Amino acid sequence: MKDLTYKLLKSIAAGFAALLLLSTALFWGRFYCDEYLYGRIAQKNDWTSVIISPSGILPAEIENDPNVAVASEFRGYIELDSIVIATRLGIFDYFKQRVPEGSLMLSFFEYVNMGETVLHFDKDSGLIVYESVQVKITDDNKTERKEIQLYAGPEGISEKPAKELGRFYSPVRMQFEYGMAVPITYDEKIGRFFKIDFDKREVTKGPENDKNINFRPIQIGQLRKGENLLDLWWGEPKIEIKEEDKEAEKGYWTSYEPIEIRFYPPGGQYVPVLDERGLIFLVDRETLKIAGEAGYLPAPMSYFDTDNAARPKDLLAFEIEPVAILPDGEYLGMGVAALSRDGASMTVAVFDKEGKLLKTANTIDASFLYRDNKYDRDGIFESRRYITKTDSSKAVFWGLPGSPLATVLRYLLENLQGPALSIASFFTADSFEASSGHRALFFVTNSFIGMKGRQAGVSFAWKLFSGLLLIAPSIILSVLLAWSVKKDALRRGLSKKEKLCWIAGVLCFGLAGYISYRLCRQQAGLINCRNCGMSRRVDMDTCHRCGSKWLVPELEDPGWRVRDS
Repeated sequence: MKDLTYKLLKSIAAGFAALLLLSTALFWGRFYCDEYLYGRIAQKNDWTSVIISPSGILPAEIENDPNVAVASEFRGYIELDSIVIATRLGIFDYFKQRVPEGSLMLSFFEYVNMGETVLHFDKDSGLIVYESVQVKITDDNKTERKEIQLYAGPEGISEKPAKELGRFYSPVRMQFEYGMAVPITYDEKIGRFFKIDFDKREVTKGPENDKNINFRPIQIGQLRKGENLLDLWWGEPKIEIKEEDKEAEKGYWTSYEPIEIRFYPPGGQYVPVLDERGLIFLVDRETLKIAGEAGYLPAPMSYFDTDNAARPKDLLAFEIEPVAILPDGEYLGMGVAALSRDGASMTVAVFDKEGKLLKTANTIDASFLYRDNKYDRDGIFESRRYITKTDSSKAVFWGLPGSPLATVLRYLLENLQGPALSIASFFTADSFEASSGHRALFFVTNSFIGMKGRQAGVSFAWKLFSGLLLIAPSIILSVLLAWSVKKDALRRGLSKKEKLCWIAGVLCFGLAGYISYRLCRQQAGLINCRNCGMSRRVDMDTCHRCGSKWLVPELEDPGWRVRDS
């Protein structure tokens, strides 16, 4: 019994060690393949940027003004040089979340007095702690430093924590929004929005939300994720200005200056709120009532077909840019940029003030193909240009010389992971947060079979069948290794149950299972069986092939004796 337990524990330990070491090596192999692929396309603007112009949200009298030379626009840009940041090991994030700053709710600089204000949530007391350091330069050039610490609960604000302030349970983290004077948060358990004015030391409660509505905000204010990976901004219309320049060919030089019509904060009377489903709502800053839906997170194109909308966890990065204009801060609409899980594709969508989708565009690869030089019937030279457009999610893998080789190598490394883990990646493709897919060791959700698992618009049976075709090299390799294990196990005399367990392990985990078998297989000596002629183990009473016992020759009387003289 002890020997059996020892062998089992030894096999499990060896299997885990082999799987961990192999997966680590494959991780770094995929990492450098991705670094090469993204590095090749970093200079391709068509692959990394999207421009929607005119933006479509301005009134016609502004957009069509004859003085306007350049229309308003939404411009999104992928910071491909920073994509590698998303692939860093998650151990740094793990420790960061466990220091006091991990509960940070809001941090912004007060440019008026050059101080800094920080809010963080104290889980023990259930209060939001306000810490402000205000630095002021006096008339005689002396520096005055003033530190303020306040505590806010649903029932009010005080200089010391008290039960009378009530208790927050899960206040939503607030993002800094340009021009936001008073932070706003939402507590799901209480079911209300709260506006917390630390200057006036007032807490304003919003109306209680309908509990039958599935409303779970995750961000309030400036809605974004992965700010180093994605950039979205709205450009105001521009007018053309000509100034005299005697050295210029036309006698003047031209510049363009924006018409300053944008209101701050960007959402005007509304503050944008992002729901965990990817829906974007507007909340009135004064009444704290939900004004309605303003849009949603669009789903970028993927290597395979994709859905129309995405959840925040499905995107590597996103950014929402609401627009309100002077003089009264009328809200006009918003632009939304979303970056795919693998960072290869970005979509920009524009929504009007009613939340209706107006325009959408995706990063593309524009390839220009020219016809051979020809002359028409009249002898006039003719050269026609054709443009083919390929989505960047595919072009990143195949669009440049050298990229196909890196893509094939990446695909082969994925297939060394083992069929069981590849199939698990298929079923869990949309279960993990997007950035964690870049740090995965075992469930490679950003692999090709993972992309297939997220494919929308096709039947599950077809997805599974085509997914199995994608990992055909992994399946074939596992079958060949399992066949080798079967032959070796038979030669070494493993029991039927033990042999089947090792074959199943190799079929599931492929190369990792085979390495584990080689480390743990029976090392007993072998000799030829005198009955069947095959190799048999010397530590067994019977031959594990023919079942015969050891043949001992019968001793005969030699017929002579040795006697003392």
